[in-house]
Amino acid sequence: MTNITDSVRSASPEKAPRRAPTARTVTSNDRHAPMTTNEPHTIGEVSHAPQATDERVTCLRIFADSNGETHMQDSDITLLPREFFKDIPPLRLSDTLAASGCNICRVPSGMREVDWHNSPRRELVIWLTGEVEFETSDGDIRRLTAGSVVFAEDTTGKGHISRHPPEGQLVVHVDLA
Repeated sequence: MTNITDSVRSASPEKAPRRAPTARTVTSNDRHAPMTTNEPHTIGEVSHAPQATDERVTCLRIFADSNGETHMQDSDITLLPREFFKDIPPLRLSDTLAASGCNICRVPSGMREVDWHNSPRRELVIWLTGEVEFETSDGDIRRLTAGSVVFAEDTTGKGHISRHPPEGQLVVHVDLA
């Protein structure tokens, strides 16, 4: 089994670019506003699922630096050809990741925004339905659609905000060992 940190690498060789804080911060009063707006802070829809190729899948990594600021960066998980089913051509698979648990989660309808919080543990989060928007303390805001994978490791620091569709959504959490 492989530790996720060994399998995940930055999508670019340089440090992830830091975005300047936005002119408008979404507050709890904006909770019922649609996620899609023409406000300057919204970067639009981004889905990491279509960024999968035969060689890699791109996931969003949320992490805290040594000062407690939280950031997001695109990270790649390498996929290699491996036999998975007998007598079937190889599939493209990542290394097996060490996990200590897994759950299926229904974000209830009407939840909308989860204010500043930390991930309870290091985990891979796979969004099965709907779209989600994340905001980190450095002002970065990213929107992901169903099929996206998030490597959440901001177990300390200022945390992140997540915004969910009014109809709720289905998510899988994989607790990393």
